[in-house]
Amino acid sequence: MKKKKSITKDRMKHRSNRIVKIETYKTRADIIRENPIREGDDEILTGHQACAILSISSKTLKRLRDKKMIGFIVISAGNYRYYRKRHVEAFLQRREMNARLIPHA
Repeated sequence: MKKKKSITKDRMKHRSNRIVKIETYKTRADIIRENPIREGDDEILTGHQACAILSISSKTLKRLRDKKMIGFIVISAGNYRYYRKRHVEAFLQRREMNARLIPHA
């Protein structure tokens, strides 16, 4: 096991005299108001939103992702995947085209 370093009195004084900036959390509405979506920007969707648009389950979305049938991005270190709205819409169009090409028996 690694040995923890002890904090010296000088360092403790330095820490107690340091000015700490406390930031307030912004609501989603505040962030959107400050950074409106510009033309050409692409909306980012969560997995739940993508599933709702596509009318599929999260497991099906994972399968599509694994087969590289739908694009996704990882923004944070939390390993959470997000989907660009244009990728979801492109998948819908491809699925619609395939449905038209398959003859119904």
